[in-house]
Formats: sequence, C-alpha cells, structure tokens
Amino acid sequence: MSSLLHSSAFPEILHQLYFIKYANVAALTITAYDCMITMDDEISLVWPSRWNYTKILYLFNRYSPFIDTALAVHSMSSLTDPKTCEIEYPALAYIYTLGMTVSQAILLIRTYAIWNCNKYILGFHVSLNTGLFLAAIYVLHSVLGTLTYGGFELMQYEACMPSTTTQSIWPMYVLNMTSELVVVVLTMIQLYTSAYRIRAASPIVRTLYRDGLLFYFAMLAMSILNLCLMIAGPPAVSPMMQMPLRAIYSTLCTRVLLNLRKSALKLDAITQHQSTVQFTTRSRLGFEDVDLQCTQTYDSGKLLSNEPTTEFDV
Repeated sequence: MSSLLHSSAFPEILHQLYFIKYANVAALTITAYDCMITMDDEISLVWPSRWNYTKILYLFNRYSPFIDTALAVHSMSSLTDPKTCEIEYPALAYIYTLGMTVSQAILLIRTYAIWNCNKYILGFHVSLNTGLFLAAIYVLHSVLGTLTYGGFELMQYEACMPSTTTQSIWPMYVLNMTSELVVVVLTMIQLYTSAYRIRAASPIVRTLYRDGLLFYFAMLAMSILNLCLMIAGPPAVSPMMQMPLRAIYSTLCTRVLLNLRKSALKLDAITQHQSTVQFTTRSRLGFEDVDLQCTQTYDSGKLLSNEPTTEFDV
C-alpha cells in the first residue's frame, strides 16, 4: 500500500476520488430534496393508509437511500479506521443492492397492474427477478471477497476506498438493466395491444403507462452512463455514478406510487371495455386505502361481478 502512497500517479488518483465524494453528496442531496418536495403528498396519500406490503415497499424505497448515501458520504470522506472500513464498505454494498431490488419490485407491481393482475405475468416477474437478485448477490459477494483496503496512512488521504478496483462488479448492473428491459418490453406489448382503449382510459391508467415509460428511459440513461464509467472509465472514478443511480431509482419509483394515488383521488371506480381498474377509498379521512382491483368478468363493458377478484393495494 505504501507503493501507491508514494507513487507519482497518486496525486492524480486522489484528485479523481474527489469526483466520487462529490457524487455521493449529490446523491444524498437529491434524496433529501425529493423527500422535502413530495412530503405533503406522502403525508396525505401514504401515511393514513393501512399497512400492507406495498406501503412497506414504498417506505423502504423512500427512506433506505438515506442510509446508504449517508454511509457512502461517511465512509468515502471521513472514515480512516481500516477495521471499520472492512465492515462498513461491504455493508454499504449489500444495503445498496437490496434497495435497488426493492425499487425494481415497485416497477414489477406497476407492470402487474397494467397487465390486469395477470398471474402468469406475476409468476414470470417473480421468478426472473428472484434469479437476477441471487445472481447479483453472487457477483457482489465474489467481488467483495477480492477487495483489499489501505492502511491507516493511506486512508488519511483517500478514506475508506478499496485499494483494488471494483470495476469487475459491472455484471451486477447488467443484471439490473435486464430487469428494466423486461419491464419496458411488457409495458410496450400491453400498450400496443390496448392502444385504442388507453386513449379513452382514465387518468390512472394513463399514469401507469406514462410513468413506466418515461421513468424507464430516465433510469436507462443513468444505467448506461454508470456502465460506461465502470467498463471504460479510469478505475478511480468508476464508482462515481453508483450512488446517484441509487438516488434516482428511489425517487422515480417513489413518484410511481405517489402519482398513482394522486390520480386515484380523482376517481372512485373506473370501468372500461375489456379492462377494469378500480380504485376505492374506504376511509373516514377520505383516502385511507387505495385498492387496485382487477377482474376479467365483463358484459358489454360493465362489471358483472367482483368475485373472485384480486385485490392489489397501491
């Protein structure tokens, strides 16, 4: 490690590491700013609702970035204890991966909804994303096992940064992009096959498609930039986009559910020919639960029966 410290390239590497530190601070700032500007919507649309798995996913997706972005800022800016670094850096990596997976689960929910709660789509998505998550954990575990960390003298300058490259973790992000690609393909298929109905659909259905496509392309651009840095960029700056990517994922997926609930406020029940998406409010507060109910029993565009129906809370 002392060879790196006294290398002629060390000042340039140290300069490049500052870009990572600035990016981590930017990610924490994005997370905090989005939380502040959407807090009113969250208080009125999420907090009063009863507890269910969708609310848990929302809250984890919403607030977990504060944990890993804050850890990233701390470990890569001021942490100088080698033993603490060996614990904190892997913990940060696993929390990061779990958080990205939860964000993808929200996109899975949205895709399941636009496919009218099709159980085959759900089964396909759950199977695929479980496999991708396990593969990502395997890649992450393998890479973390090869990392070494600098001693106290080196960490005085670069803080808790691995002394070996983390560029080999790029397959984990390819797996992540695979899940995104499946989401957008399924969205496009349903959009194409249901285009004539979507034009006359409720704001809720249009929100499902709009957010899915716009947010996907935003995340795709960030993912590609991150991948390019990891594969072709200098090793010292290869992780620069990782925390901003995490923050953008979280904020966009938060908006998916908030926008759905804001649209749901305008309507109590929507019945469409060939497709029914109903949002009901059942609270004395006027908006405690928003239940997405899907059924495929129709007669001339009218709902014949809600039994059996799949209740899907958003």
